Amino acid sequence: MPQLGIYSEHEVKGAKDLVRELIRVVRACRLYAQDHPALQEMSATLRRRWDEATARGPIALRFTDRKVLLEEEPVHQVPGNMHEVIPSVLYEHGVVGLVLQPGLEADETRRLAVALSSDPGSGADYPSLLWEADLTHVQVLIDLDEADEDPISTPSDFAQQVMKLGDSSDASPDGEYADARLAPTPPPPPCHLPLEAGEESRLDGILGDERYIGTVSHALRVVHAMAAERVSPDEAGQLERILGDLVGAVLASGDLAAATEAAARARSLAGSAAPLEMRAGELTLSLLLAPSNLRTFLRTLDEQGQLDARALGGLLVELGGPSAPTVAAWLLETKFPAAVQDAMRVYREAAAQALAPLYASGGAGRERAGGALLELGTDDALSALAAGFREMPEETRLRLIHHAGRSRDAALRRVLLDALDDPTEAVRRAAIGAVKRQDAPRLAPFAKDILERGVLETRYRAEIEDFFEMLSRAGDASVARLLADHCLPRGFRLGFLRLSPVQQLCARALRRMRAPDARRVVDELRGRAPRAVREILDDPLGG
Repeated sequence: MPQLGIYSEHEVKGAKDLVRELIRVVRACRLYAQDHPALQEMSATLRRRWDEATARGPIALRFTDRKVLLEEEPVHQVPGNMHEVIPSVLYEHGVVGLVLQPGLEADETRRLAVALSSDPGSGADYPSLLWEADLTHVQVLIDLDEADEDPISTPSDFAQQVMKLGDSSDASPDGEYADARLAPTPPPPPCHLPLEAGEESRLDGILGDERYIGTVSHALRVVHAMAAERVSPDEAGQLERILGDLVGAVLASGDLAAATEAAARARSLAGSAAPLEMRAGELTLSLLLAPSNLRTFLRTLDEQGQLDARALGGLLVELGGPSAPTVAAWLLETKFPAAVQDAMRVYREAAAQALAPLYASGGAGRERAGGALLELGTDDALSALAAGFREMPEETRLRLIHHAGRSRDAALRRVLLDALDDPTEAVRRAAIGAVKRQDAPRLAPFAKDILERGVLETRYRAEIEDFFEMLSRAGDASVARLLADHCLPRGFRLGFLRLSPVQQLCARALRRMRAPDARRVVDELRGRAPRAVREILDDPLGG
């Protein structure tokens, strides 16, 4: 998705729709009573627009006397000589911006509209009205000159303000941080901005509170964007320390979407040619991939009511193969094994390497590791399962046969042949069907062992017929010779001796074989076989 600074085109469009709807609601609030259906319908639409615009985190709207800006992108402009509350009147009263948080509530929508719909001619103090409205999801940015404080002019100043983010009961953050990030020019002098003990304690509280995850995630976006600025080594070091706190907060929150967004952005930054951007990306990835950090995050996901495999897979794609061992270890303890097994397919070979030792070591996690290897479906993953084929549950053996029947890997084809003598009929018949679909060299020794042990006589007629049909389709000259030997009555002397059911099936399988070398075996047998065998070999209808 195209990016405009730290905001995407989608977010800019959402901000335009949101501001337009907010202005409509403010106008309507002056015309209708609060319980009027038209006003209630517009308020509901405003909340939908709000949710759409803040879906990826808070957005910061900045006001001039005629425009509403998202970063530097205009999202609303007052036409002609009109004098709207948003943004003109607010700007005149010292309100230079609003930070909008996700999750606007119905009653809060009403309080916001009432505050903004106050008559400017009555001497309304808009900053006070907005403050008194107790807006949990709106932060008010006040003009710095009126606040009698120094403006933010460097990334370090903004980094300090990130440390001071709070809720609506706190003083509003000072300054226009979009301008601070873009304002420009020569590199600032080195400076040190140590936090006082009280500030550090407050920061810990904010970063550890799930209510602030939207703010923290957005702050992480801003710090990543600031990595493109020209900053001093001291400032770069401060940004890195802030970055570590923010990444830790995102992981501790268990917010899968925020972690995925951070990982994707970090991977992009890590490929930058700019040293600080590359360093910011690499540092973020290293923090996300650190086994202790990632393990804590994954265990936090287990505390949730559900886990979407597709969403988890999106994070694993961004983290890449280095995270596979940590995720594999989590698989053995998670309460969402199916979702994790499904998501791990994005790792491919890296997942097989991480899961194979866990499967081979046995124990309680063997079944989960085996299920994940089956989900992968690669030759390496399935080969890791082959050694323990007989110890698998029946369902797992059936799934492995299904995969092996579509593979050309020699070890997996050996699994099919072993399964022809499985104790479970369903597994044997699945293996027969799989062998039919592919050539099976060295099939003759397995078939010979089964025929000589006489185990076919103990099986159902349909399975026996399937077995011989398999031999006729997948067999070569060695199989043809085996069938020729077993269709002859032992020590026969008279040509009218009756054949056993298995001998009859051997002869019929020979008749169906079409390979030239197999046909030569049939022609040779016809010259020395008793009449009962020849009748079957010569019967075009299969009698």
